[in-house]
Amino acid sequence: MKKLILIILFVYLIFEKGIADNLQIKQWNYNISNFNRLNNCEIKFATIGHFYSINKRTYRNLDGKESTKYFNDYINQLVKDLNREYLDVLILLGDITQNGNIDEEWEILKNFTKRLNTKVLYVPGNHEYSNDKSIEYFNKNIGYTSAKKNINGCNLYLLNSNNTNLREEKYHNYDLSAGLGLDDNSINLLKSLNPDEFNILFIHHNLYSSEIWHRNNLGLYSRETLNTLHPAHEIPKKAEKKWYQEVYPLIKNKVRFIYAGDYHNKRPSVMTKNNITYVASGFRFVEDSSIAKSGKGPLNYNVTYIKNSKSTVYQRFLILPENKIQK
Repeated sequence: MKKLILIILFVYLIFEKGIADNLQIKQWNYNISNFNRLNNCEIKFATIGHFYSINKRTYRNLDGKESTKYFNDYINQLVKDLNREYLDVLILLGDITQNGNIDEEWEILKNFTKRLNTKVLYVPGNHEYSNDKSIEYFNKNIGYTSAKKNINGCNLYLLNSNNTNLREEKYHNYDLSAGLGLDDNSINLLKSLNPDEFNILFIHHNLYSSEIWHRNNLGLYSRETLNTLHPAHEIPKKAEKKWYQEVYPLIKNKVRFIYAGDYHNKRPSVMTKNNITYVASGFRFVEDSSIAKSGKGPLNYNVTYIKNSKSTVYQRFLILPENKIQK
């Protein structure tokens, strides 16, 4: 009985009193050595979706009055945490700004990345592709919308899941928030995939699974029954069908991991299908959760370490020190 009480007390102290700031939690482990050949890929990288959750954000109340909120303490803590990881690269998985075309949001992002001891790569989200001006800003500040990067023997494919050519299908306002498919440049990049190399894909939208997309948008959709009254209820299904018709034949037996950043849920979604592991995660809004407001989550991201064709993925929590909790 005494042992049980001590265990309960220990767990309470860790998670309620915030002494788990330096605790690194292994979330799951996936062995991918079942591929035909080992290779020389060795990399440690972090993936963060929805960075705009702690970027500058503007709100408008019912009276039309606007207010602006900043999250400097969260950014400072994230810089500290990421620099302790000694990463090879950080990949920001889209929705890095709220509006896409406001200079201050991009300046906050640049100041954040300048303080990191690692390089940063990007994929665009629907917030960066909401209109022609936001697309122009993304191109100006990032310089690419899709690209292939080789780091330490690992091929990182940065893909654009905002296929603006499909806007003519008039999928209502939720067209780009659901993602309609990879653009032509991204498809062309995938045509060069080499099955004997270690290939990882990074996208914003959950194009590969309509169920995961719906599960992430329970305000509009039910996991069991789609809200067929909504004009956009078929979009995720169409995106998934397109994925398996056009993309999967290009990546079959050639890609090990796919990371997506359009997932506001409390925990990441991990799906293994056809020998590919899909990982989706993204920052939630701080003000959406009493836990987040207290500085104890659920702002989480992933850190992946790969060596000798084996990988371990960790879930990290962005936790403010108790004396810096934003009220």
